[in-house]
Amino acid sequence: ASAGLILPSPGSEESLLLPDLAAGLRVVRPADGTESCIVEVYSGVGVAPPQPQRRAPPIPQEIDGGDRTVLLEFIPLPGLRVNVRHMPGLWLIWPAAVLIFAGIAGYVQPPAFAVLEIAPWPRRRAVVSVQASDRRDLNRLPGLAAPAEPPSRPLAE
Repeated sequence: ASAGLILPSPGSEESLLLPDLAAGLRVVRPADGTESCIVEVYSGVGVAPPQPQRRAPPIPQEIDGGDRTVLLEFIPLPGLRVNVRHMPGLWLIWPAAVLIFAGIAGYVQPPAFAVLEIAPWPRRRAVVSVQASDRRDLNRLPGLAAPAEPPSRPLAE
């Protein structure tokens, strides 16, 4: 098994508990900035650890757990500590509320469109075409003929 402890700056420390062995470790990165670590092992009934040991990498540490002994090895690797927030800022509530109300309004009254186009035609005439998203909107316009249905066969040129 492996565990990662991040000691980002000189003087940083981490603790590791080993409940099966009734032991705990305190690992300290020295203030001098070297790759070594100071390892303290707390085991048994005593509160004070034995003399802290300064170790250079790779750092093996033997822990006596009564009926068994475990060998731990500390290998310094580059690490990165990142803090992540799972909740967006509270200022986003107001723009979200505006978008929700706009969506509700669009659901209650769906948007519609109507387009009126006037195009030139030969011999001093013009063609007017009207398009709308709903046929009822076309029927509301006065003076227009009924909407033309698409031809069933292609027009000859």
